[in-house]
Amino acid sequence: DAQLAKLDLRTLDAQGSWQAGTLDIPKLHITTADAQLEGKLSFAQAEQSGSANITLQAPGLRGSLEGAIAPKSGSGKLQLAMQNARAASAWLAKWPGLDAPTMTGQAELNGSWQGGWQDPRVDVQLSVPALSLHSNSQNKKTASKKTRAPGVVRDARPPAKTAAAQAAGPIVAALHQLAATEKTTG
Repeated sequence: DAQLAKLDLRTLDAQGSWQAGTLDIPKLHITTADAQLEGKLSFAQAEQSGSANITLQAPGLRGSLEGAIAPKSGSGKLQLAMQNARAASAWLAKWPGLDAPTMTGQAELNGSWQGGWQDPRVDVQLSVPALSLHSNSQNKKTASKKTRAPGVVRDARPPAKTAAAQAAGPIVAALHQLAATEKTTG
């Protein structure tokens, strides 16, 4: 496929097992011409729990995810630093199905959670010294903000109507819908 060829996949090395409803991948290593993802994952279907320890290095960005989560317990942290938004958006645009806008600037996201996925307590810090989003129609939206948002997911609200907050809106709306669904079914 031409779309997948754009990724220039060099290495895909995964070792793992699926046994009694549990997926365990103790070794995951993926490299493309310009990016690398390494880590380990596990998911237990019956317990609806999982854990991950993953790092990503890609043009303009680096990130890590380390933690475990189950319905009522868990903890972890997420870090994502976009040092060069133009390089990161060009890299993201190569992925099939992603229509990434062209971006310039920098941004950093640090988050952590305590508790299960049914009602986690989250702490998110977003630092956007300067970030510009350019859509295909060349409309430019610029954001510059440092924000800290502690609380629980069901209480999450974008703090300001910046470009970053507007971009987060659909994610927050989906989280609110998920929380409302859990209340009506749980």
